[in-house]
Amino acid sequence: MPRIVHITHEAVKKIGGIGTVLEGMLTSRTYRERIERTILMGPLQEITDDAADRLGPGGQVYYSSIDGNYGGPHPAAFRSIEEKHGVRLVYGERIFIQPETGEQIPVETLLVNLSSLPSERVSYFKYRLWQSYGLDSARHDAYWEFELYMRIAEPGYEALKHLLGVGGPNVFISHDFMGMGTILKVLLTGDPADRTVFHAHEVASARGITEGNSGHDTMFYNVLRAALSEEKSIEDIWGGQGHYFKHPLFQMASRCDAIFAVGDLIVEELRFLGPEFRHLPIECVYNGVPADSISWEERQHSRHQLQEYAAGLVGGPVDYIFSHVARPVLSKAFWRDFQLLMHLDRHLQRRGQRAVLFLLASEGSARRAEHEVIAMEESYGWPVYHRSGWPDLTGSEVGINDAVQSFNLGAKNIRAVYLNQYGWSHGVCGRRMPEAMEFRDLRRGSDVELGLSIYEPFGIALLEPLTYGAVSVISSVCGCSGFIEKTGGLNHPNVLIGDYTRLTGWNGNAMDYLWVDRRTRDRNEVVQSFQLANELNRRLSTKPSILQQRLASGYELASRMSCDAVVRDQFLPGLKRINA
Repeated sequence: MPRIVHITHEAVKKIGGIGTVLEGMLTSRTYRERIERTILMGPLQEITDDAADRLGPGGQVYYSSIDGNYGGPHPAAFRSIEEKHGVRLVYGERIFIQPETGEQIPVETLLVNLSSLPSERVSYFKYRLWQSYGLDSARHDAYWEFELYMRIAEPGYEALKHLLGVGGPNVFISHDFMGMGTILKVLLTGDPADRTVFHAHEVASARGITEGNSGHDTMFYNVLRAALSEEKSIEDIWGGQGHYFKHPLFQMASRCDAIFAVGDLIVEELRFLGPEFRHLPIECVYNGVPADSISWEERQHSRHQLQEYAAGLVGGPVDYIFSHVARPVLSKAFWRDFQLLMHLDRHLQRRGQRAVLFLLASEGSARRAEHEVIAMEESYGWPVYHRSGWPDLTGSEVGINDAVQSFNLGAKNIRAVYLNQYGWSHGVCGRRMPEAMEFRDLRRGSDVELGLSIYEPFGIALLEPLTYGAVSVISSVCGCSGFIEKTGGLNHPNVLIGDYTRLTGWNGNAMDYLWVDRRTRDRNEVVQSFQLANELNRRLSTKPSILQQRLASGYELASRMSCDAVVRDQFLPGLKRINA
């Protein structure tokens, strides 16, 4: 059985999608039965005073020179590595919780902290990368993310080899660009027991171009498809991308033994990087979707709690609960939510029904203190109303709230409530939230989850409520749409997909599609949002019989897309092919 090393910036703390993916994979029973050993490796950037928390809640530290703890299996070797490379190591076990059983699962974890200025060894390592692979590190040294992952590569790899010992195969997996320095070290060393995998959770230059042009996804994916048919690359269309430090690291992925991609469009984006990817076997290893079976009574309990909370905020009974849980970034395209809901509002007026959208998007992970939230709540009615400046709106939250308030001025039967607070519970989100409320109630009780992103490599959050009977409304560029299609869910009652890349009357070459601007995209979005609203209106129901059917059908579809299914049908076969 293989031994797996996952290299990621989320080795301890779950920051975003990669952490969620690893949590689902490493707690999967199929993964644990088929993988001999797993080690997480990543950087340790912030050193807190709490030595017991180095590897997260419940973690066990065996070695930490930061704390004067020199235990574990290889303390002498670790100290030698630290002196040679000017780093400090932390090694032990992080605890994952199996979501269905609550079982605690320990996973070996190695962290590397940069304790001194870069040594000559780092310069020589970079020279070898230039000599062997043409990677010009000098061009990117000023970018801390690039420098960090280059500097932890050699000491991290040496410590890992001591931990792994003899035998194999050892599969080193770089989750996005963060592990590519270590992967290149593995390739330079050339140990026959080692294998390398690049797991693409996005394509950084594709994201940058999509977000940075006013035509967004409507422009980018039409250019991409035309360019691939013309055998042109991203640099043929937009010029050299080497100024963006992530781009050359993604290009290095072509040297790995295997490439995994979390979505079908990520496969196309990788092929768009250059001719070296054009004919490589790139395999889809999707992200697993939560598949949790609950009773009708549990579903209704959560739904009624949400309706009670919503009614208290907007002053009157609420028939439907919509939600959108996301980071407050451009790619989430919140404006498309409001375009869709404005059309839907007219339908609800005719039906005499009301809905509330809970929009959760908080800048960073900072949580307002309970007394601050209560003060805002009592002073001016947060979260229905907001004010700029901490402890309320900061950064991108200001623009999101402007869009929310503008929508609320125009809509009559739908009200958007913006919660810019990290968490979902009484006190954390104010005293008006029911005391028994938990985040899982938002997932269990929502009727509709929105996610009409312009760039979304997969989109786990968009499908989290699916298993509880919600309708997930997503854009076709969300990577999960490909997984839905492959599991036979395109016409599923719990899924509604809008294609914002479809252009009527356009038929040209790649360069022609560069003329797709905001005006063209706006016209296209009006058509798509109108069609989506009409279909969503047909699917909305308060009838228990229909909602019970949705609960059953949502769980059935989610089960086909679960973490166990991904590991069994995609991840393990991919490993088997490279080990062969």
